[in-house]
Amino acid sequence: MIAVIFEVTPKDGQKGHYLDIAATMRPMVEQVDG
Repeated sequence: MIAVIFEVTPKDGQKGHYLDIAATMRPMVEQVDG
């Protein structure tokens, strides 16, 4: 098993942009087995 864990602290005023990017990546992650 391989696990990748990271912590992100968006710059001031960029949290919404970060969450938008994360939302577009979610479907890709959900397709990965495991």
